[in-house]
Amino acid sequence: MAISNPNSASTQRSITLNSYRKVGEWLSSTLQPDSILDFGAGLGEGTRALQQTNPEAEVFSYEPFPQGWDPDFRRSEDIPSSTFQAIVSLNVLNVLPRNIRDEVVVEIWDSLSPGGTAVIGVRGWSGDVGSTKNFEPSDEEKSLLVKTKVKGKEELVFQKGFDKAEFLSYLQELLPEASIEFSKNAFAKVCCILNKR
Repeated sequence: MAISNPNSASTQRSITLNSYRKVGEWLSSTLQPDSILDFGAGLGEGTRALQQTNPEAEVFSYEPFPQGWDPDFRRSEDIPSSTFQAIVSLNVLNVLPRNIRDEVVVEIWDSLSPGGTAVIGVRGWSGDVGSTKNFEPSDEEKSLLVKTKVKGKEELVFQKGFDKAEFLSYLQELLPEASIEFSKNAFAKVCCILNKR
């Protein structure tokens, strides 16, 4: 059994659609951004939800492994710097090992325009990833290689669970210049809002 590419399409799920709708409604009612980037757009359903809830905004998508649709960006280096007033990334960082996850957080930050806001949500450890039954251990604390079937083939897919304090500390360590707070909305198990001053 091979360990999947951590960014692989085998991690894409449609279960975050309702979370994207909630984020989109929150963005529309509070920030009213002109431009939104769905970072790690998966199946593209979240991008469509962001468009529906923010009809006045230009909504863009980044997904390196699209399945049956064409995102605006397939390579992160093609995403323009300091451009987007809002960036949404739900349940992306938890499928990436630390070295890649660090790069992604910095890319999200670099893509935000001054005064922009990023909503970043991840899976939790307690009652979520930590409750997984079918797994092998992983090297990183609070992470597992979850056994899953993709197109009839068993694969190991990396999943990292976070506690709130751990996620906040992680983001503050990478982005000391950011204003970071926990989301009071239930966008994801653990969710932070980053503001670029």
